[in-house]
Amino acid sequence: MDFAQELGVGAIAFTFAAVVAGGFVKGYSGFGASMMWVGSLSLILPPQRVVPMVLLWEVASSIQLLPEMWRKIEWRSLGWLFLGACVATPVGAYLLGSLPADTMRIGIGLVVFVASYLIWRGFVGRGSQALQPPSTSRLRSAGSNSSRNRATNKSVAGVDRLVHPIVHRNSG
Repeated sequence: MDFAQELGVGAIAFTFAAVVAGGFVKGYSGFGASMMWVGSLSLILPPQRVVPMVLLWEVASSIQLLPEMWRKIEWRSLGWLFLGACVATPVGAYLLGSLPADTMRIGIGLVVFVASYLIWRGFVGRGSQALQPPSTSRLRSAGSNSSRNRATNKSVAGVDRLVHPIVHRNSG
């Protein structure tokens, strides 16, 4: 059976809406698309399919920012982030491959819920600066392609509050 026929029109429409919404979040804030994509697409597709697909989307959509951000990287923070990824990635890959899809959906839902709650409550990671809500003028300029606005708007969604920042926030 064809993959599109297997999903059905409603699921394809939901997938399209989730991808567009995640793209809007990433374009506006610079963060949060993966959390939206994995959380929403795992509702209708097995997480074992969704997670690798989202990883590839995230790499493809972020690689264009590398030249602009290269000189702004805080290498010490990146080292700690890399160390954490080296430890957590094999554990996550093992769990993704060995746990049933419904168990993974519950785990993904809990992670998204806790992360969203912490952001909502204003959690700021150690070494991070508290972020102010966007002003009306920043909201109006969210669609602008200037590098100043992209850099300024990166932290609006707040997902980056959960990790130690690896890019200076004073670029805007």
